[in-house]
This record gives sequence, structure tokens and C-alpha cells, in this order.
Amino acid sequence: MYFMYVDESGDTGNNTIQTSYSCLSAIVPHESEWRNFIDLLVNFRRVVREVYGIPMRSEIHVVEMIRKNQFGVEKYNQLAILRNFLDELSKFENGVPARKWSFAMFRKTEEDHGQ
Repeated sequence: MYFMYVDESGDTGNNTIQTSYSCLSAIVPHESEWRNFIDLLVNFRRVVREVYGIPMRSEIHVVEMIRKNQFGVEKYNQLAILRNFLDELSKFENGVPARKWSFAMFRKTEEDHGQ
């Protein structure tokens, strides 16, 4: 059995800042690797807390972190956090199928924007 963690990003129609794109991504660990996957995420958040002072339970949203400097972290450190997160996920290999990542980006039509 596989677990699937799915998230969407982009304009859902309720934002004041509209974009022409929306994306959907997923991470799909096998049940035999679920605990290792969770441990990887928790350990990463511990490092982020210790190095950058971002509380472990705070949600990290890329748009808010980059545009609004959500945590008061320098821009180069914001980008380092994102790069390090992707690096950590790429280490997650044992027992995980080739399709551990899934990503789709959609370009919206004018109808989607209510025009």
C-alpha cells in the first residue's frame, strides 16, 4: 500500500493576487517507508528550528516566506531552506517507487478567472 500526500498551489479564486497557473503535487511513500519518511520530515524541521529559528509547528508556505518574509529570515536563507528541503526529500530512496513525486501544472483559461 502507498500513502499519498497531496497539495495544491496557485490561485483558487479567493485570492486578491491572481495567477494564470495552478499546480498539484504529491509525494507517494510506500507503507514500509512511511515511518522513515515522517522521521525525515521531523528531523528536517528540527534543523530548520535550530538554524533559522522557525518553530517546528509553523506552516511554511513558499509564497508567504518569499514575498512577505513570513519568518524574518534573509532571502538567501529562505532559498537555502527550500533547496535543503528538496535535497532531503531526494535522499528518501529505500523502498520508494520511481514515482515518489508527482507534479502537474495547469494554465487557467479566461473563464477560470471569471472574465
